[in-house]
Amino acid sequence: MSRILMVEDDLEISQLLEQYFPRYGLELFSVSLPSVALEKLSIEQYDLVLLDLGLPEMDGLELCKLIKKTYPSLPVVISTSWHVYRLSLNAMHTFRQLWVKNFLL
Repeated sequence: MSRILMVEDDLEISQLLEQYFPRYGLELFSVSLPSVALEKLSIEQYDLVLLDLGLPEMDGLELCKLIKKTYPSLPVVISTSWHVYRLSLNAMHTFRQLWVKNFLL
């Protein structure tokens, strides 16, 4: 079973996906704070990180940079809502710096 760490501060989204993913054989662990995500990554192994851009403590871009620096082969999927379009443009620039080859807007 694939282990996915989701960093999402919206409780409704987390609860919805926690119900949905196991139907497809995916084990989802959700946290709402970047610091907790980094702690979990240091002690447990995951196959994928789902990451929201708008997070407390630090934005998702900063968290993505830390994750990719420490775990360069760990895939990260980033999502956000349309109202943060400017942040999304900034994210594309960051992704190019991190050598991310595939992203969707």
